[in-house]
Amino acid sequence: MEPQNITMAEGLPSDAKGAVLMPSDSLPEGTAQVRGYDFNRGINYEALLQSYMTTGFQALHYGQAVREVNNMVDIIVTTAGGIEEDLIKCLAPTYLGDFSLKGADLRPKGINRIGNLLVPNNNYCLFEDWVTPILDQMVLEQDTEGTKWTPSKMIARLGKEINHPDSVYYWAYKNNIPVYSPALTDGSLGDMLYFHSYKNAGLKLDIIEGTHIVFF
Repeated sequence: MEPQNITMAEGLPSDAKGAVLMPSDSLPEGTAQVRGYDFNRGINYEALLQSYMTTGFQALHYGQAVREVNNMVDIIVTTAGGIEEDLIKCLAPTYLGDFSLKGADLRPKGINRIGNLLVPNNNYCLFEDWVTPILDQMVLEQDTEGTKWTPSKMIARLGKEINHPDSVYYWAYKNNIPVYSPALTDGSLGDMLYFHSYKNAGLKLDIIEGTHIVFF
């Protein structure tokens, strides 16, 4: 007896066939297929990140973000903390902590908590020692060469001076990517500028000229 060709559709009501077993249209030629990373190839991090573009769900959005970062970084906009924390970590270690750690317990130990980051007070002393002669030079260039300092120009100068591959702003300087931080004085760097004004007054930082508003 020959086997019969039986399909799922046999015996189903016609409306169920139409809803569940509707014939598929062909997708446009070139439509990407879902295909994750082949771990049998070993770990290649660049290829792994690229594979997110065909993994689906939220992985696709992450892959798109990676692609955008790789292909196009025109400007960076950040906070004062985003600047100084990047520079300070190049002078001395910043440590991972926890958001739940209490400042009241850390402060007597000379430890500062920034979110889940722990920064010893000594690091800020190193930061002041590092940035003070740079500010002295900036005052000199302002007075003798007519240099007009804006936040983005100051950040570029600090990126140049830190000269460290772990610094985002070193690479921004190297690649001529402007960094905008209008509230640059709202943090430890503001403290350093204030303290410096007692030692070598006169540095002018033009917040207005350095502010760029982009409408999307």
